Amino acid sequence: MKRNGCKPYHKYRTQKLLDNHKWKRVQSAKAILKKYGKEYREGRSWARLVNTDFSAKIKITPSRNSKNDVVWALLRGAGGDTLNGAQEKFSLGEMIWGGICSKGLVPSHRPIFVSELAKEYEPQPKTVDSKMYADLIRHKAGPAIDAFYPNGDCIFQDDNATIHRSRLSLKAVEETFENRLDPKIQASKMADIYPIENVWSIVKTKVDEKNITSLAHLKREITSAWKEIDQDKELCKKMMASIPKRLESLIKKGK
Repeated sequence: MKRNGCKPYHKYRTQKLLDNHKWKRVQSAKAILKKYGKEYREGRSWARLVNTDFSAKIKITPSRNSKNDVVWALLRGAGGDTLNGAQEKFSLGEMIWGGICSKGLVPSHRPIFVSELAKEYEPQPKTVDSKMYADLIRHKAGPAIDAFYPNGDCIFQDDNATIHRSRLSLKAVEETFENRLDPKIQASKMADIYPIENVWSIVKTKVDEKNITSLAHLKREITSAWKEIDQDKELCKKMMASIPKRLESLIKKGK
């Protein structure tokens, strides 16, 4: 293959979709477009949507491609100690919560670090549960979003994660926001539609470029990346304006 000028490329990581998932995604896309429109317009629905979620853990040690961890030698024995690629089995990292709207990132100054959120509870929970999420909505997400939409005309959105759909969480959202993207018309596995996933990717890419030495350093770099994205208001608006286009593309592809 190399003789023909070909180069090796890694496959993109995408969601695994069964036929049932594909059908539900299409129905969801149609319902959302019908309710909120096919075009982004200032002051209308898509300009008022606030897309939120938790990130995956952003690690101090970035994920490595093991195929690149090679040492060139005539024999394995000749490689010596250079073949010892020690690394931590479980890399330290931070999980964050945040959102994006046409006006910027939510919260604008820094994301909410789950590790800091957990310290508000005794005993400290190992994972985010429904009560933590409900408290986050009422005491942190609500005020942060109100800063962008003081008239209360935002449209709140979160995905179908179990903690988002618990009784406590649904009640918290209902009591905090006047409008939300109806969970009944949202299908699972719609991460490729919402730009908060793009935000996570940008943050992770910027962090991976740094030589992170501690959790405190990691938080600083995450916050720096967050502020940089938030300051690019045009980028935030473009990403939000792309949602109806992504939904239409999903419908055309039938998945």
